[in-house]
Amino acid sequence: MIKQAWILVILFFIGLIILVLPDNGRPVIRFNELHGPSLIDLTGILLVLVSWVAATIIIINRWQAIIIRIGKRNLYFLTLLYFLFLLGIMLGLILSLDLMLWFFAGAAFLVNILFVIFAFQVKNRSINANISQ
Repeated sequence: MIKQAWILVILFFIGLIILVLPDNGRPVIRFNELHGPSLIDLTGILLVLVSWVAATIIIINRWQAIIIRIGKRNLYFLTLLYFLFLLGIMLGLILSLDLMLWFFAGAAFLVNILFVIFAFQVKNRSINANISQ
């Protein structure tokens, strides 16, 4: 399971590096007058999305264990925050507000990282509990 986590992290950071590198290519898709990914950026986005979808599947599969670990109220609060931050990202793109876009992208990233950490912690603890019994 640790190998899967590292593969997800590596895919995510490779995609992130591709997105951060300067690119002068023509936008393939236009989000607004300022934002539109080129073909190279789409490759980075694809890598980030693959790692995000895989992490989301892991989180959903371990949802009940995460509830036990941090509590139902806390988990649903984090989920609500996450979706509000995603909404902020969409509004930042629609309104062409870079500061708003990057603030909400960073906040959503931090909440997503918390979910992933909780998901891998509960799995590791349940494995350790089964071994000790």
